[in-house]
Amino acid sequence: MAITGLGVGSGGGAVEESNDNALVIPFSVQLDADTIGIFGLVTDNITNNTGNNNEHVSAVDSQGQDWEKIHEHTAAGGGVGGGVTVSMWKRKTAVNLTLSDTITVTLSANAVAKAARVYRFGVGAGNDLELEDVAESATAGNGWGALSISGLPNQEHLFIRFMGKESATNTDLTPTANWTTTGGNRSSSNGSTAVIVRGEFRITTGTNETSNPTLTISSDNVSVMAAFKEVAPAAGGQSPRTMHQQRLRRAA
Repeated sequence: MAITGLGVGSGGGAVEESNDNALVIPFSVQLDADTIGIFGLVTDNITNNTGNNNEHVSAVDSQGQDWEKIHEHTAAGGGVGGGVTVSMWKRKTAVNLTLSDTITVTLSANAVAKAARVYRFGVGAGNDLELEDVAESATAGNGWGALSISGLPNQEHLFIRFMGKESATNTDLTPTANWTTTGGNRSSSNGSTAVIVRGEFRITTGTNETSNPTLTISSDNVSVMAAFKEVAPAAGGQSPRTMHQQRLRRAA
């Protein structure tokens, strides 16, 4: 068994600046059956509370498959619409998701700025990725700061972090040493309203990992990080259910 990063699954079309409660994410590369998609979604904040407010409610692709929300976090900033919210979603697809397919994300209320990024991962035939732990951060200033997950079994893990920032930059982050960038998108070129999504991941064997990318633009920042392990199908051939009893870690 080995986890592999297969590349980007969604291009620049996964962006919007329109006051509504949904974002439609297209595929620029096919997501083959039995492979895994993980995406990060960044929007204006809908609630004026830093934390997990369930602002990003659901994600369903055009083949009728529900995507599972791994975690969500909001940096409230200066009130509703003055901060930024990020969430991470995962799906092992049972069918090919082609360039004519989409993922529709529904929000709890209207938000203007929205941007998403999808990345594809491979595992052994029939296997899946099981969530082990999550971490979150909400900061202001340059970059996103360091975020860590530790105390895991000494085996191969996928560590992945998606980040949001109030900015219209096209500049990608500088990834943490030995991490790989997922690339990113911006909701628009309007610096007064736009948000950006960025991400990075690392596949490695060990018990802990720290993400600390850089992007020297000062604004409200938010991020979520997750650790996954590869697992074989459960008894009866069912894919393993993602565990929700995580040890939540907050950035200092």
